[in-house]
Amino acid sequence: MGRGRKTLFKDFIFKEGIKLAFHGFTLDQMADFWEVGISTLRRWLRKYPDFRTALKRAKDEADFKVEKGLYKRACGFKFTEKHYERILIKVKGNGNGQPDSEQHQMTLIKQIKKYYPPDTAAGFIWMKNRQPMKWRDVQERRILGLYAEVTAAELHEIKKKAEESVAKFLAGEEKKLDAS
Repeated sequence: MGRGRKTLFKDFIFKEGIKLAFHGFTLDQMADFWEVGISTLRRWLRKYPDFRTALKRAKDEADFKVEKGLYKRACGFKFTEKHYERILIKVKGNGNGQPDSEQHQMTLIKQIKKYYPPDTAAGFIWMKNRQPMKWRDVQERRILGLYAEVTAAELHEIKKKAEESVAKFLAGEEKKLDAS
C-alpha cells in the first residue's frame, strides 16, 4: 500500500523561506508563493525543525531591523548624504593604432549633513508596544477600588461634567454669600 504523495519540500524552499521571512512574508503569503496550502506549510514546519528555526530567526531579524528604524525615527537622527556625479574620461590611443576610448568614473561631488527631528507618531508607536498598559488607546483606570475601561472621549466628558458641577456649586455658594 502506498504512503501518499512525495513531499514538495525541497532545499530551495528552505533558502527561499529564509529570504521571504526576512522580507516580512507571513505563512499565508509563503504558502501562496510556493502554491501550496497553509496546512502543507505548517506540516513542513513540524516535520523540519531546522526550517522552523530558520524562519523564526529570519522573522526576528526583520522585526529587529524595523524596531531599530522605528527607534531611530522616534528619537531623531543625523546622517550624511553623498552625491556622486558620473564623469566621462577620454583616453587617447597609445599610438599603436588603438583608437581613443571613453571611460566613465563616479566621483563624489558633495556630502550633505542632514538631521531628521524626532517623530511623535513613531515615538507613540514605540511606547505603545514597549509599555502597552500605560500607552494603549483604552487604558484601565482604578476608580474607587473598581476597574473600569475609560476611553479618552469618555474621560473628556467626565471632566467636562465635573467642571460644570463645580461651576454650578460655586455659583450657588456665591449667591448664598451675597444674601448674608
